[in-house]
Parts: sequence; structure tokens; C-alpha cells
Amino acid sequence: MKYRIIGAVFLIAVYALSLGCSHKMVSSSDVPDWYLNPPIAEDAFYGVGEAAKQNPALAKKAADQRARDDIVTQVKARVSTLMKDFMEETNLGEMGVISREYTLSVSEQVGSMVLEGCKIMKRDIRRGTYYSLASYNILAAREAILQNARQEARKNEELYNKFIAQQAFDELEQKVKNFNSQ
Repeated sequence: MKYRIIGAVFLIAVYALSLGCSHKMVSSSDVPDWYLNPPIAEDAFYGVGEAAKQNPALAKKAADQRARDDIVTQVKARVSTLMKDFMEETNLGEMGVISREYTLSVSEQVGSMVLEGCKIMKRDIRRGTYYSLASYNILAAREAILQNARQEARKNEELYNKFIAQQAFDELEQKVKNFNSQ
């Protein structure tokens, strides 16, 4: 009797654990078509994002941001590599030499980019999960980058002109001092 009760409790525990560990299968009908197969174009990048949150505004914002992040990883990735090399050698006299060598290598990929002109093209909500499709027009991006470069060039030109004017003024001031001391 005692063993039957223990066996029954064990079976119930195993069954309860198996229910808690089961994963919900997601079928392609549970997500928008464009989520699994984003559009491909020569003049644009597309990114998809999803978020399941209790707060609908936060879920929408998170899905939009994840779609933009997807584009960033396609467009530009900055790779930072750090390699640290440490070698040590100790002479123990008659006992010999002990050598140690440690090498640590870390590689990290970070997406960092300003997506000027990136637009959310589509949104969908399925079973409490928000989905977003973002588009980034390459031609518009190229124009925005050129515009920013022109503005920076103008700023640099203004600074250079101020520098040249200051140098000319300093030179004139030095000549006046030299003239007065004669």
C-alpha cells in the first residue's frame, strides 16, 4: 500500500513536470507571411521584429525597435576584437624553467547606426504578439549621409577660416610689437 501511494505521487509529479516543460508549437499561420519571409529589394533593406508584452504600447515599440535592429545588423556591423597575450617564464635554477602562456581573445559584433528614413511598413498582432516590418530605403539613406557630410564639411571649413584669420591676426600683432620695439 505504501509503495502504491509513493508510486502514484511519483507519477503525478512526473506528469505535472512534463506539462510545465512542454513548449507551445508555433505554426506559420500564427505569424504574418512577411515575418518569416521579409521582402527582398535592390533599393531597400527590410527588417522584422516581434514582442509579446502585457503593455500594448510597449509591445508595439519593442517590435518596431527590433525590426530596426534587424536592419542595422544587415547594413552595418562593427567588429571589435581584443586579444590579450600574456607570457611568463620563471627560472628555478637547478630545477629548470617554468613557462606559462595565456591568450585571451574576444570578438564582439555591435550594430551601431543611425537609420534616418527608416519606416515601419506593416504591423500585425497575433495571439498577443506584436509584429513589425521596417523598411530602409538605400537611396534616401545615401542622400542623408551625403547631406550630413556636406554639413560637416561646411562646419570644418568655417573652423579652418577662423583658424587662418586668427593666425593672420596673431602675425599682424607680432609685426606691430616688433615695429614698436625698434
